[in-house]
Amino acid sequence: EEAVVPNVPFAACIEQFSDTENIEGFVSPITRERGIAEKSVRFKSFPPYLVVQMRRYYIDQNWTPKKLDVVVEAPQELDLEHLRSIGLQPGEDLLPEEDAATSASGAAPQPDETIVAQLVSMGFSENGSKRAVLATGNSSVEASMEWVLAHMGDADFNDPISSTAGS
Repeated sequence: EEAVVPNVPFAACIEQFSDTENIEGFVSPITRERGIAEKSVRFKSFPPYLVVQMRRYYIDQNWTPKKLDVVVEAPQELDLEHLRSIGLQPGEDLLPEEDAATSASGAAPQPDETIVAQLVSMGFSENGSKRAVLATGNSSVEASMEWVLAHMGDADFNDPISSTAGS
């Protein structure tokens, strides 16, 4: 008997991608305080061609990476005009460039040890976990896990973090 594979509309994927995301535990590069931040994705301009990578991995309730077995048919033409950026909105602040934030604090960013410990408990190396947490700006376990899954084959994944790491 042939397995039934769900068909996910491409538009649903775009909407999921463009939804505003709350990031709990966000560490401000200016104040170094932990809080909640909102993240959204918008386009300033549109390229003539857009390459889209489907992220079909997720983390189950046991913190085990799993792959979704779904079909997503992409259209030949795509209207993303509703995702065009209209600039900074009231109440929004731009984050400083990473170099400016680092030089203002005078120290290299440090990985959030709580996130590192959670990744290590999932079976990833400490150095790889630190690298993931720094690469995602200490944002969340989920973001760091996605980074790990995308970069665990990198030659330097398990190398010790240098004092200039994180970029």
